[in-house]
Amino acid sequence: MIGKVLGNRYEVIEKIGGGGMAYVYKGKCQLLNRYVGIKVLRPEFTEDKDLVNKFKRESQSAASLSHPNIVNVYDVGQYEDTFYIVMELVEGITLKEYIQEKGKLSEKEALQIGKQVAKALKHAHTNSIIHRDIKPHNILIQRDEDGRVVAKVTDFGIALATTSSTLTSTGSIVGSVHYLSPEQGRGGYVDEKSDLYSLGITLYEMVTGRVPFNAKTPIAIALKHSQQKPEKPSTYNSDISPGFESLILKLLEKEQSMRYQNAELVIQDFNNLQGDTKDSNVLLASVNSKDSPTQVLGKEGENNYNTKVKRSPRGSSKEKNGDKPNKKPMIAIIVILALIGVMGVTLGALYVQGIFNGNDEVEMPDVVGLDREEAIEILEENNLEYEIEETHDAEVPENRIISQSPSVGMTVREGSTVDLRVSIGPDIALVPNLIHERQVDVALILEEAGLIVGEITYEESDFPEGVVIDQDPGFRNEVPAGSAVNYTVSEGRPETMPDLSGLTRIEAERIIRQTGLIPGEISEDFSDEVPEGRVISQSIESGVVVEADETVDLVLSLGPEPEEEEPEPEPEPEIITRELQINIDSFDGVINIEVREINEKRRYYISNHDADEESEVIVPIEGEEGSGEKVFDILIDGSFHQEVTLDF
Repeated sequence: MIGKVLGNRYEVIEKIGGGGMAYVYKGKCQLLNRYVGIKVLRPEFTEDKDLVNKFKRESQSAASLSHPNIVNVYDVGQYEDTFYIVMELVEGITLKEYIQEKGKLSEKEALQIGKQVAKALKHAHTNSIIHRDIKPHNILIQRDEDGRVVAKVTDFGIALATTSSTLTSTGSIVGSVHYLSPEQGRGGYVDEKSDLYSLGITLYEMVTGRVPFNAKTPIAIALKHSQQKPEKPSTYNSDISPGFESLILKLLEKEQSMRYQNAELVIQDFNNLQGDTKDSNVLLASVNSKDSPTQVLGKEGENNYNTKVKRSPRGSSKEKNGDKPNKKPMIAIIVILALIGVMGVTLGALYVQGIFNGNDEVEMPDVVGLDREEAIEILEENNLEYEIEETHDAEVPENRIISQSPSVGMTVREGSTVDLRVSIGPDIALVPNLIHERQVDVALILEEAGLIVGEITYEESDFPEGVVIDQDPGFRNEVPAGSAVNYTVSEGRPETMPDLSGLTRIEAERIIRQTGLIPGEISEDFSDEVPEGRVISQSIESGVVVEADETVDLVLSLGPEPEEEEPEPEPEPEIITRELQINIDSFDGVINIEVREINEKRRYYISNHDADEESEVIVPIEGEEGSGEKVFDILIDGSFHQEVTLDF
């Protein structure tokens, strides 16, 4: 990708990151001469329509938003088979990396970042966008010109517009399991309060350096989100204020109705806490259907939880001093009597109305289990009105009455309304694709689809051990919700040691690794049958069942062992003769001539000669041909005469 120009405008400069779905590159807009971030869908996913749609949905979701705490999307496009999103380039790190660097954040910094994320969520929710994957990995941290930390929310890849059917995807977890709301884990209704739950997990991690729920498997983590209460953040960070701890725990309520009802209320409490983070004692009251406002504790020692204070009129100094008599008991009695009077009048009016209208009383008939039309006919015969609520039921047949209110046998007036719950049959679930999924993930996948685990069988296959290879019912079949899905899990195949005889070392070691074994020591030996460089034998015989990571040693052939030959006798050296000539013209009478061989440090020749009769003495010198030069000193009458070199 580097060096390419996308859309005739965006030059790809360098890769700066990536995730499971896309790569992120730094690019430059040639039109506006500014640096941008370019998110490119991984090539292996371009044929997957679901992932391509998810990628496009991210661009559509984020492009509709414009907020200083949301990474802006500038453009989207397709280059050949490549799908890309052009966005604001944020020079910084993720909040996850920021937490890992610091271990945990101070309350002041966590409040600052959390408030910015809440503002981003408020903007998204106002535009009917639910992020559904809020986590530190999707929050980028940078510093502005004044050195202040700025948080920006990114990755709207699984965001959806809020509708009456905003549920988690069938057959897969939407969102990251450590930050997943309970309703997302069980495939329930997802709304803005689901994002607020994930914000609570993120705040928890900011101030403690850890997530509240952790386990070895995604299923176990999801169950903890639904069933366990988190440890208080103060357990891991004693510096956190009670108010901030209450804010986090309120965000982490299991029931959506018990959490903050919108991001604006969270921002209000962030503002309250930022007033004085050290001494703040903000009390987050229990939430009812109207979402009770945030309550504030008084000074230490005062018990003013939801207390209403009746204030004295201005200038009533006697009441302030305790001199004025207490009139509260008298006022309470008057109020009670007034209420009794109102109730009496109302009941009397109803009674008189019943007499004049001539309404008779009837005994409530039993219509549970009857067909809808039959039940309605019976109620009409008894002059009773009815309201019907239709609901799925796996046990009661379609169009049958599940329950009624009032109950059977109760006396009611004619014209009263009877509430009927009518079965519309079992809820229909779409069977997810389990093939190639890991067995440890199947239970949660089925739970999200509204199904349960059925019979599990195991078979040997060429697929890895623990992978699902068959299922019943099959993918995309419609079945009643709560149905069991049977599936078959691969046991793999027991590996046996292959025969490596006659292979080269490279071929043999490749097969060893493919079998899940480890190449061991290599030794060599002579062989008359196996060519040089090929396997003679192996430490584990072929056909033996082997365990993974066993070591296999090999013996390679050196070829046939060479025969020993008798050494040829060395030829006798050839002896040659050189003449050593000694001139004695300058001498008189009888002289003594001595020849010494310098190389061997030995006397080679000595004799007397009459210089009056001879002018030259020739001394024959024998030596091995090719032995090189030999140096001789000639002495006459014991005195050095000359040096002679002969070459053999």
